[in-house]
Amino acid sequence: MNHRQNPFHWSFSCGTWAGVDVRMSVWMPILLVLICLRLQDLQFGLAVGGIFLLSTLLHEMSHIMMVRATGGMGDEVLLWPLGGLAMVHPAGTFRSQFLTPAAGPLCNIAICLLAAVPLLQSGLPGEVFYPFTLPIAKLSAEPLRDLLMVTFWLNWVLVLINLLPVYPLDGGRMVQAVLATRWNAEATTHIYLKVGVAVGFIGFIFGLFADGSETLRPCATWVVAISAMVLLLNLQESFQLQTSESYDESVFGYDFSQGYTSLERGLETEQKPAKRPGTLQRWRDRRKAEKQRRQQEQNAQVQAELDVLLQKIQDHGMESLSDAERRKLKKAAALFREKGKSAQ
Repeated sequence: MNHRQNPFHWSFSCGTWAGVDVRMSVWMPILLVLICLRLQDLQFGLAVGGIFLLSTLLHEMSHIMMVRATGGMGDEVLLWPLGGLAMVHPAGTFRSQFLTPAAGPLCNIAICLLAAVPLLQSGLPGEVFYPFTLPIAKLSAEPLRDLLMVTFWLNWVLVLINLLPVYPLDGGRMVQAVLATRWNAEATTHIYLKVGVAVGFIGFIFGLFADGSETLRPCATWVVAISAMVLLLNLQESFQLQTSESYDESVFGYDFSQGYTSLERGLETEQKPAKRPGTLQRWRDRRKAEKQRRQQEQNAQVQAELDVLLQKIQDHGMESLSDAERRKLKKAAALFREKGKSAQ
């Protein structure tokens, strides 16, 4: 089944930015509706939702830019109700595997600092550091200041959440990269998945009890949702790891509001039949296959254009080509030379 037939991944394209395919989940409007209902203010709710989307997009793009800068690969971002999915493949170095997840929280910290500069002129309110409730309930006579406060608060919360040392959040990936320098991949993964299960369970219970507190009630729903997701993902990974004989630590992939995808598995032993990969891993495989298909179609198109140009040269000579056609010919030749080197 094509990944877009999976309701969890239904999405539409937002274009290609800096070589990154940016897509948005069709379920994202549900998040905006929930925010508006929660805040009981359409204008304020849309403003908060817009700031969250932009902050999340910048966070995900930071992962992509960093993985490319450290020798890895990344070409797709999916924005969905619980944050974002960044398809990244860090290089096999500690620098790449640590800095790639670290880039997201660093981006949010940078946004906090940018928002704090104008706020400091009138005094940075302490409410923006309290992670459980928004610092304001609605827009006032100073909407710009209010939006800066919301921007600071949302990015501050994203920093705190993503630095939790659990899978699949950025803090967990950073801890995993550090632990992998001392222990093998399987031992490291067992350790931090157990921590993730514990943190998810504690957070889930905290969220349920927080609903009974007037002060914490506004954040209870989100704490329960995030904790439940962390708990389920860590349990799923723990189960898959127990049923697999080997583990491949070479790549990341899943970003749950700024984390990464399912841990990839190595080859199965000959004594046991191959285990079915998890949902997210199957999605990644389908995305890889689709990318290869698009590349093949692009190569076929380039070949067809090249044939036309070569025929024109044969019939009328090199001088008959326009500047645009000459650039296209040069680009096609470079593409096929690179393809020939890769095949050797």
